[in-house]
Amino acid sequence: MASYVCLGPRLVKRARIAREASMELFGRYQLLRRVALGGMAEIFLARSASIDGFAKNLVIKRIRGEYSNDMLFSSRFLDEARISMTLNHQNIVQVFDFGQVEGSYYLAMEHVHGCDLESVMNLDGVLGHGLDPALSLFIMREVCRGLDYAHTRVGRRGEPLDLIHRDVSPHNILVSVSGEVKLTDFGIAQARGQSSTTTPGVVLGKRGYMAPEHATGQGVDARSD
Repeated sequence: MASYVCLGPRLVKRARIAREASMELFGRYQLLRRVALGGMAEIFLARSASIDGFAKNLVIKRIRGEYSNDMLFSSRFLDEARISMTLNHQNIVQVFDFGQVEGSYYLAMEHVHGCDLESVMNLDGVLGHGLDPALSLFIMREVCRGLDYAHTRVGRRGEPLDLIHRDVSPHNILVSVSGEVKLTDFGIAQARGQSSTTTPGVVLGKRGYMAPEHATGQGVDARSD
């Protein structure tokens, strides 16, 4: 669900079908418009406001109302929050805040003005040519930098977090208009000490981008990303 920070053609199309929440107040945030609706959560372009009048655009991801009391969804969302809040790297979308408003958990995160890699690839397809090899290598290098940072993170006591993204795909790679490349959506990431577990026999992620051991339900590690 990466297109919550993408302003490409696909996002604009999604926004047309879901603007009923425009300008909704949500805690200390103002939800400007809903830009994506996923199976577990909904995504909003939002603005934060402080007492001195300073405002900043960001993105709010919150559990959909019908799932706010679902223990499994809530547990996965809490795990995503715990993982994301420990990550601070130029090639990973920054999460600023986590909380609960009227019983609904949310994440407040960086707004990347740009588009996901899938949209970039689709546009190049329409134009009749693929991505420039040099650009492809640059994007992959930046993604690998973000992954290396995540894979080598340690806890407060120096213990390895054993963090695995498990959903690295063009849809979850963002490219800003200024050329930044950021990995996003740790919603199904695996890490040491997380409270939720994947149901045996259930494989999470996008099959077209899975490592063979992931797709067949075997054990995964950082190499699978």
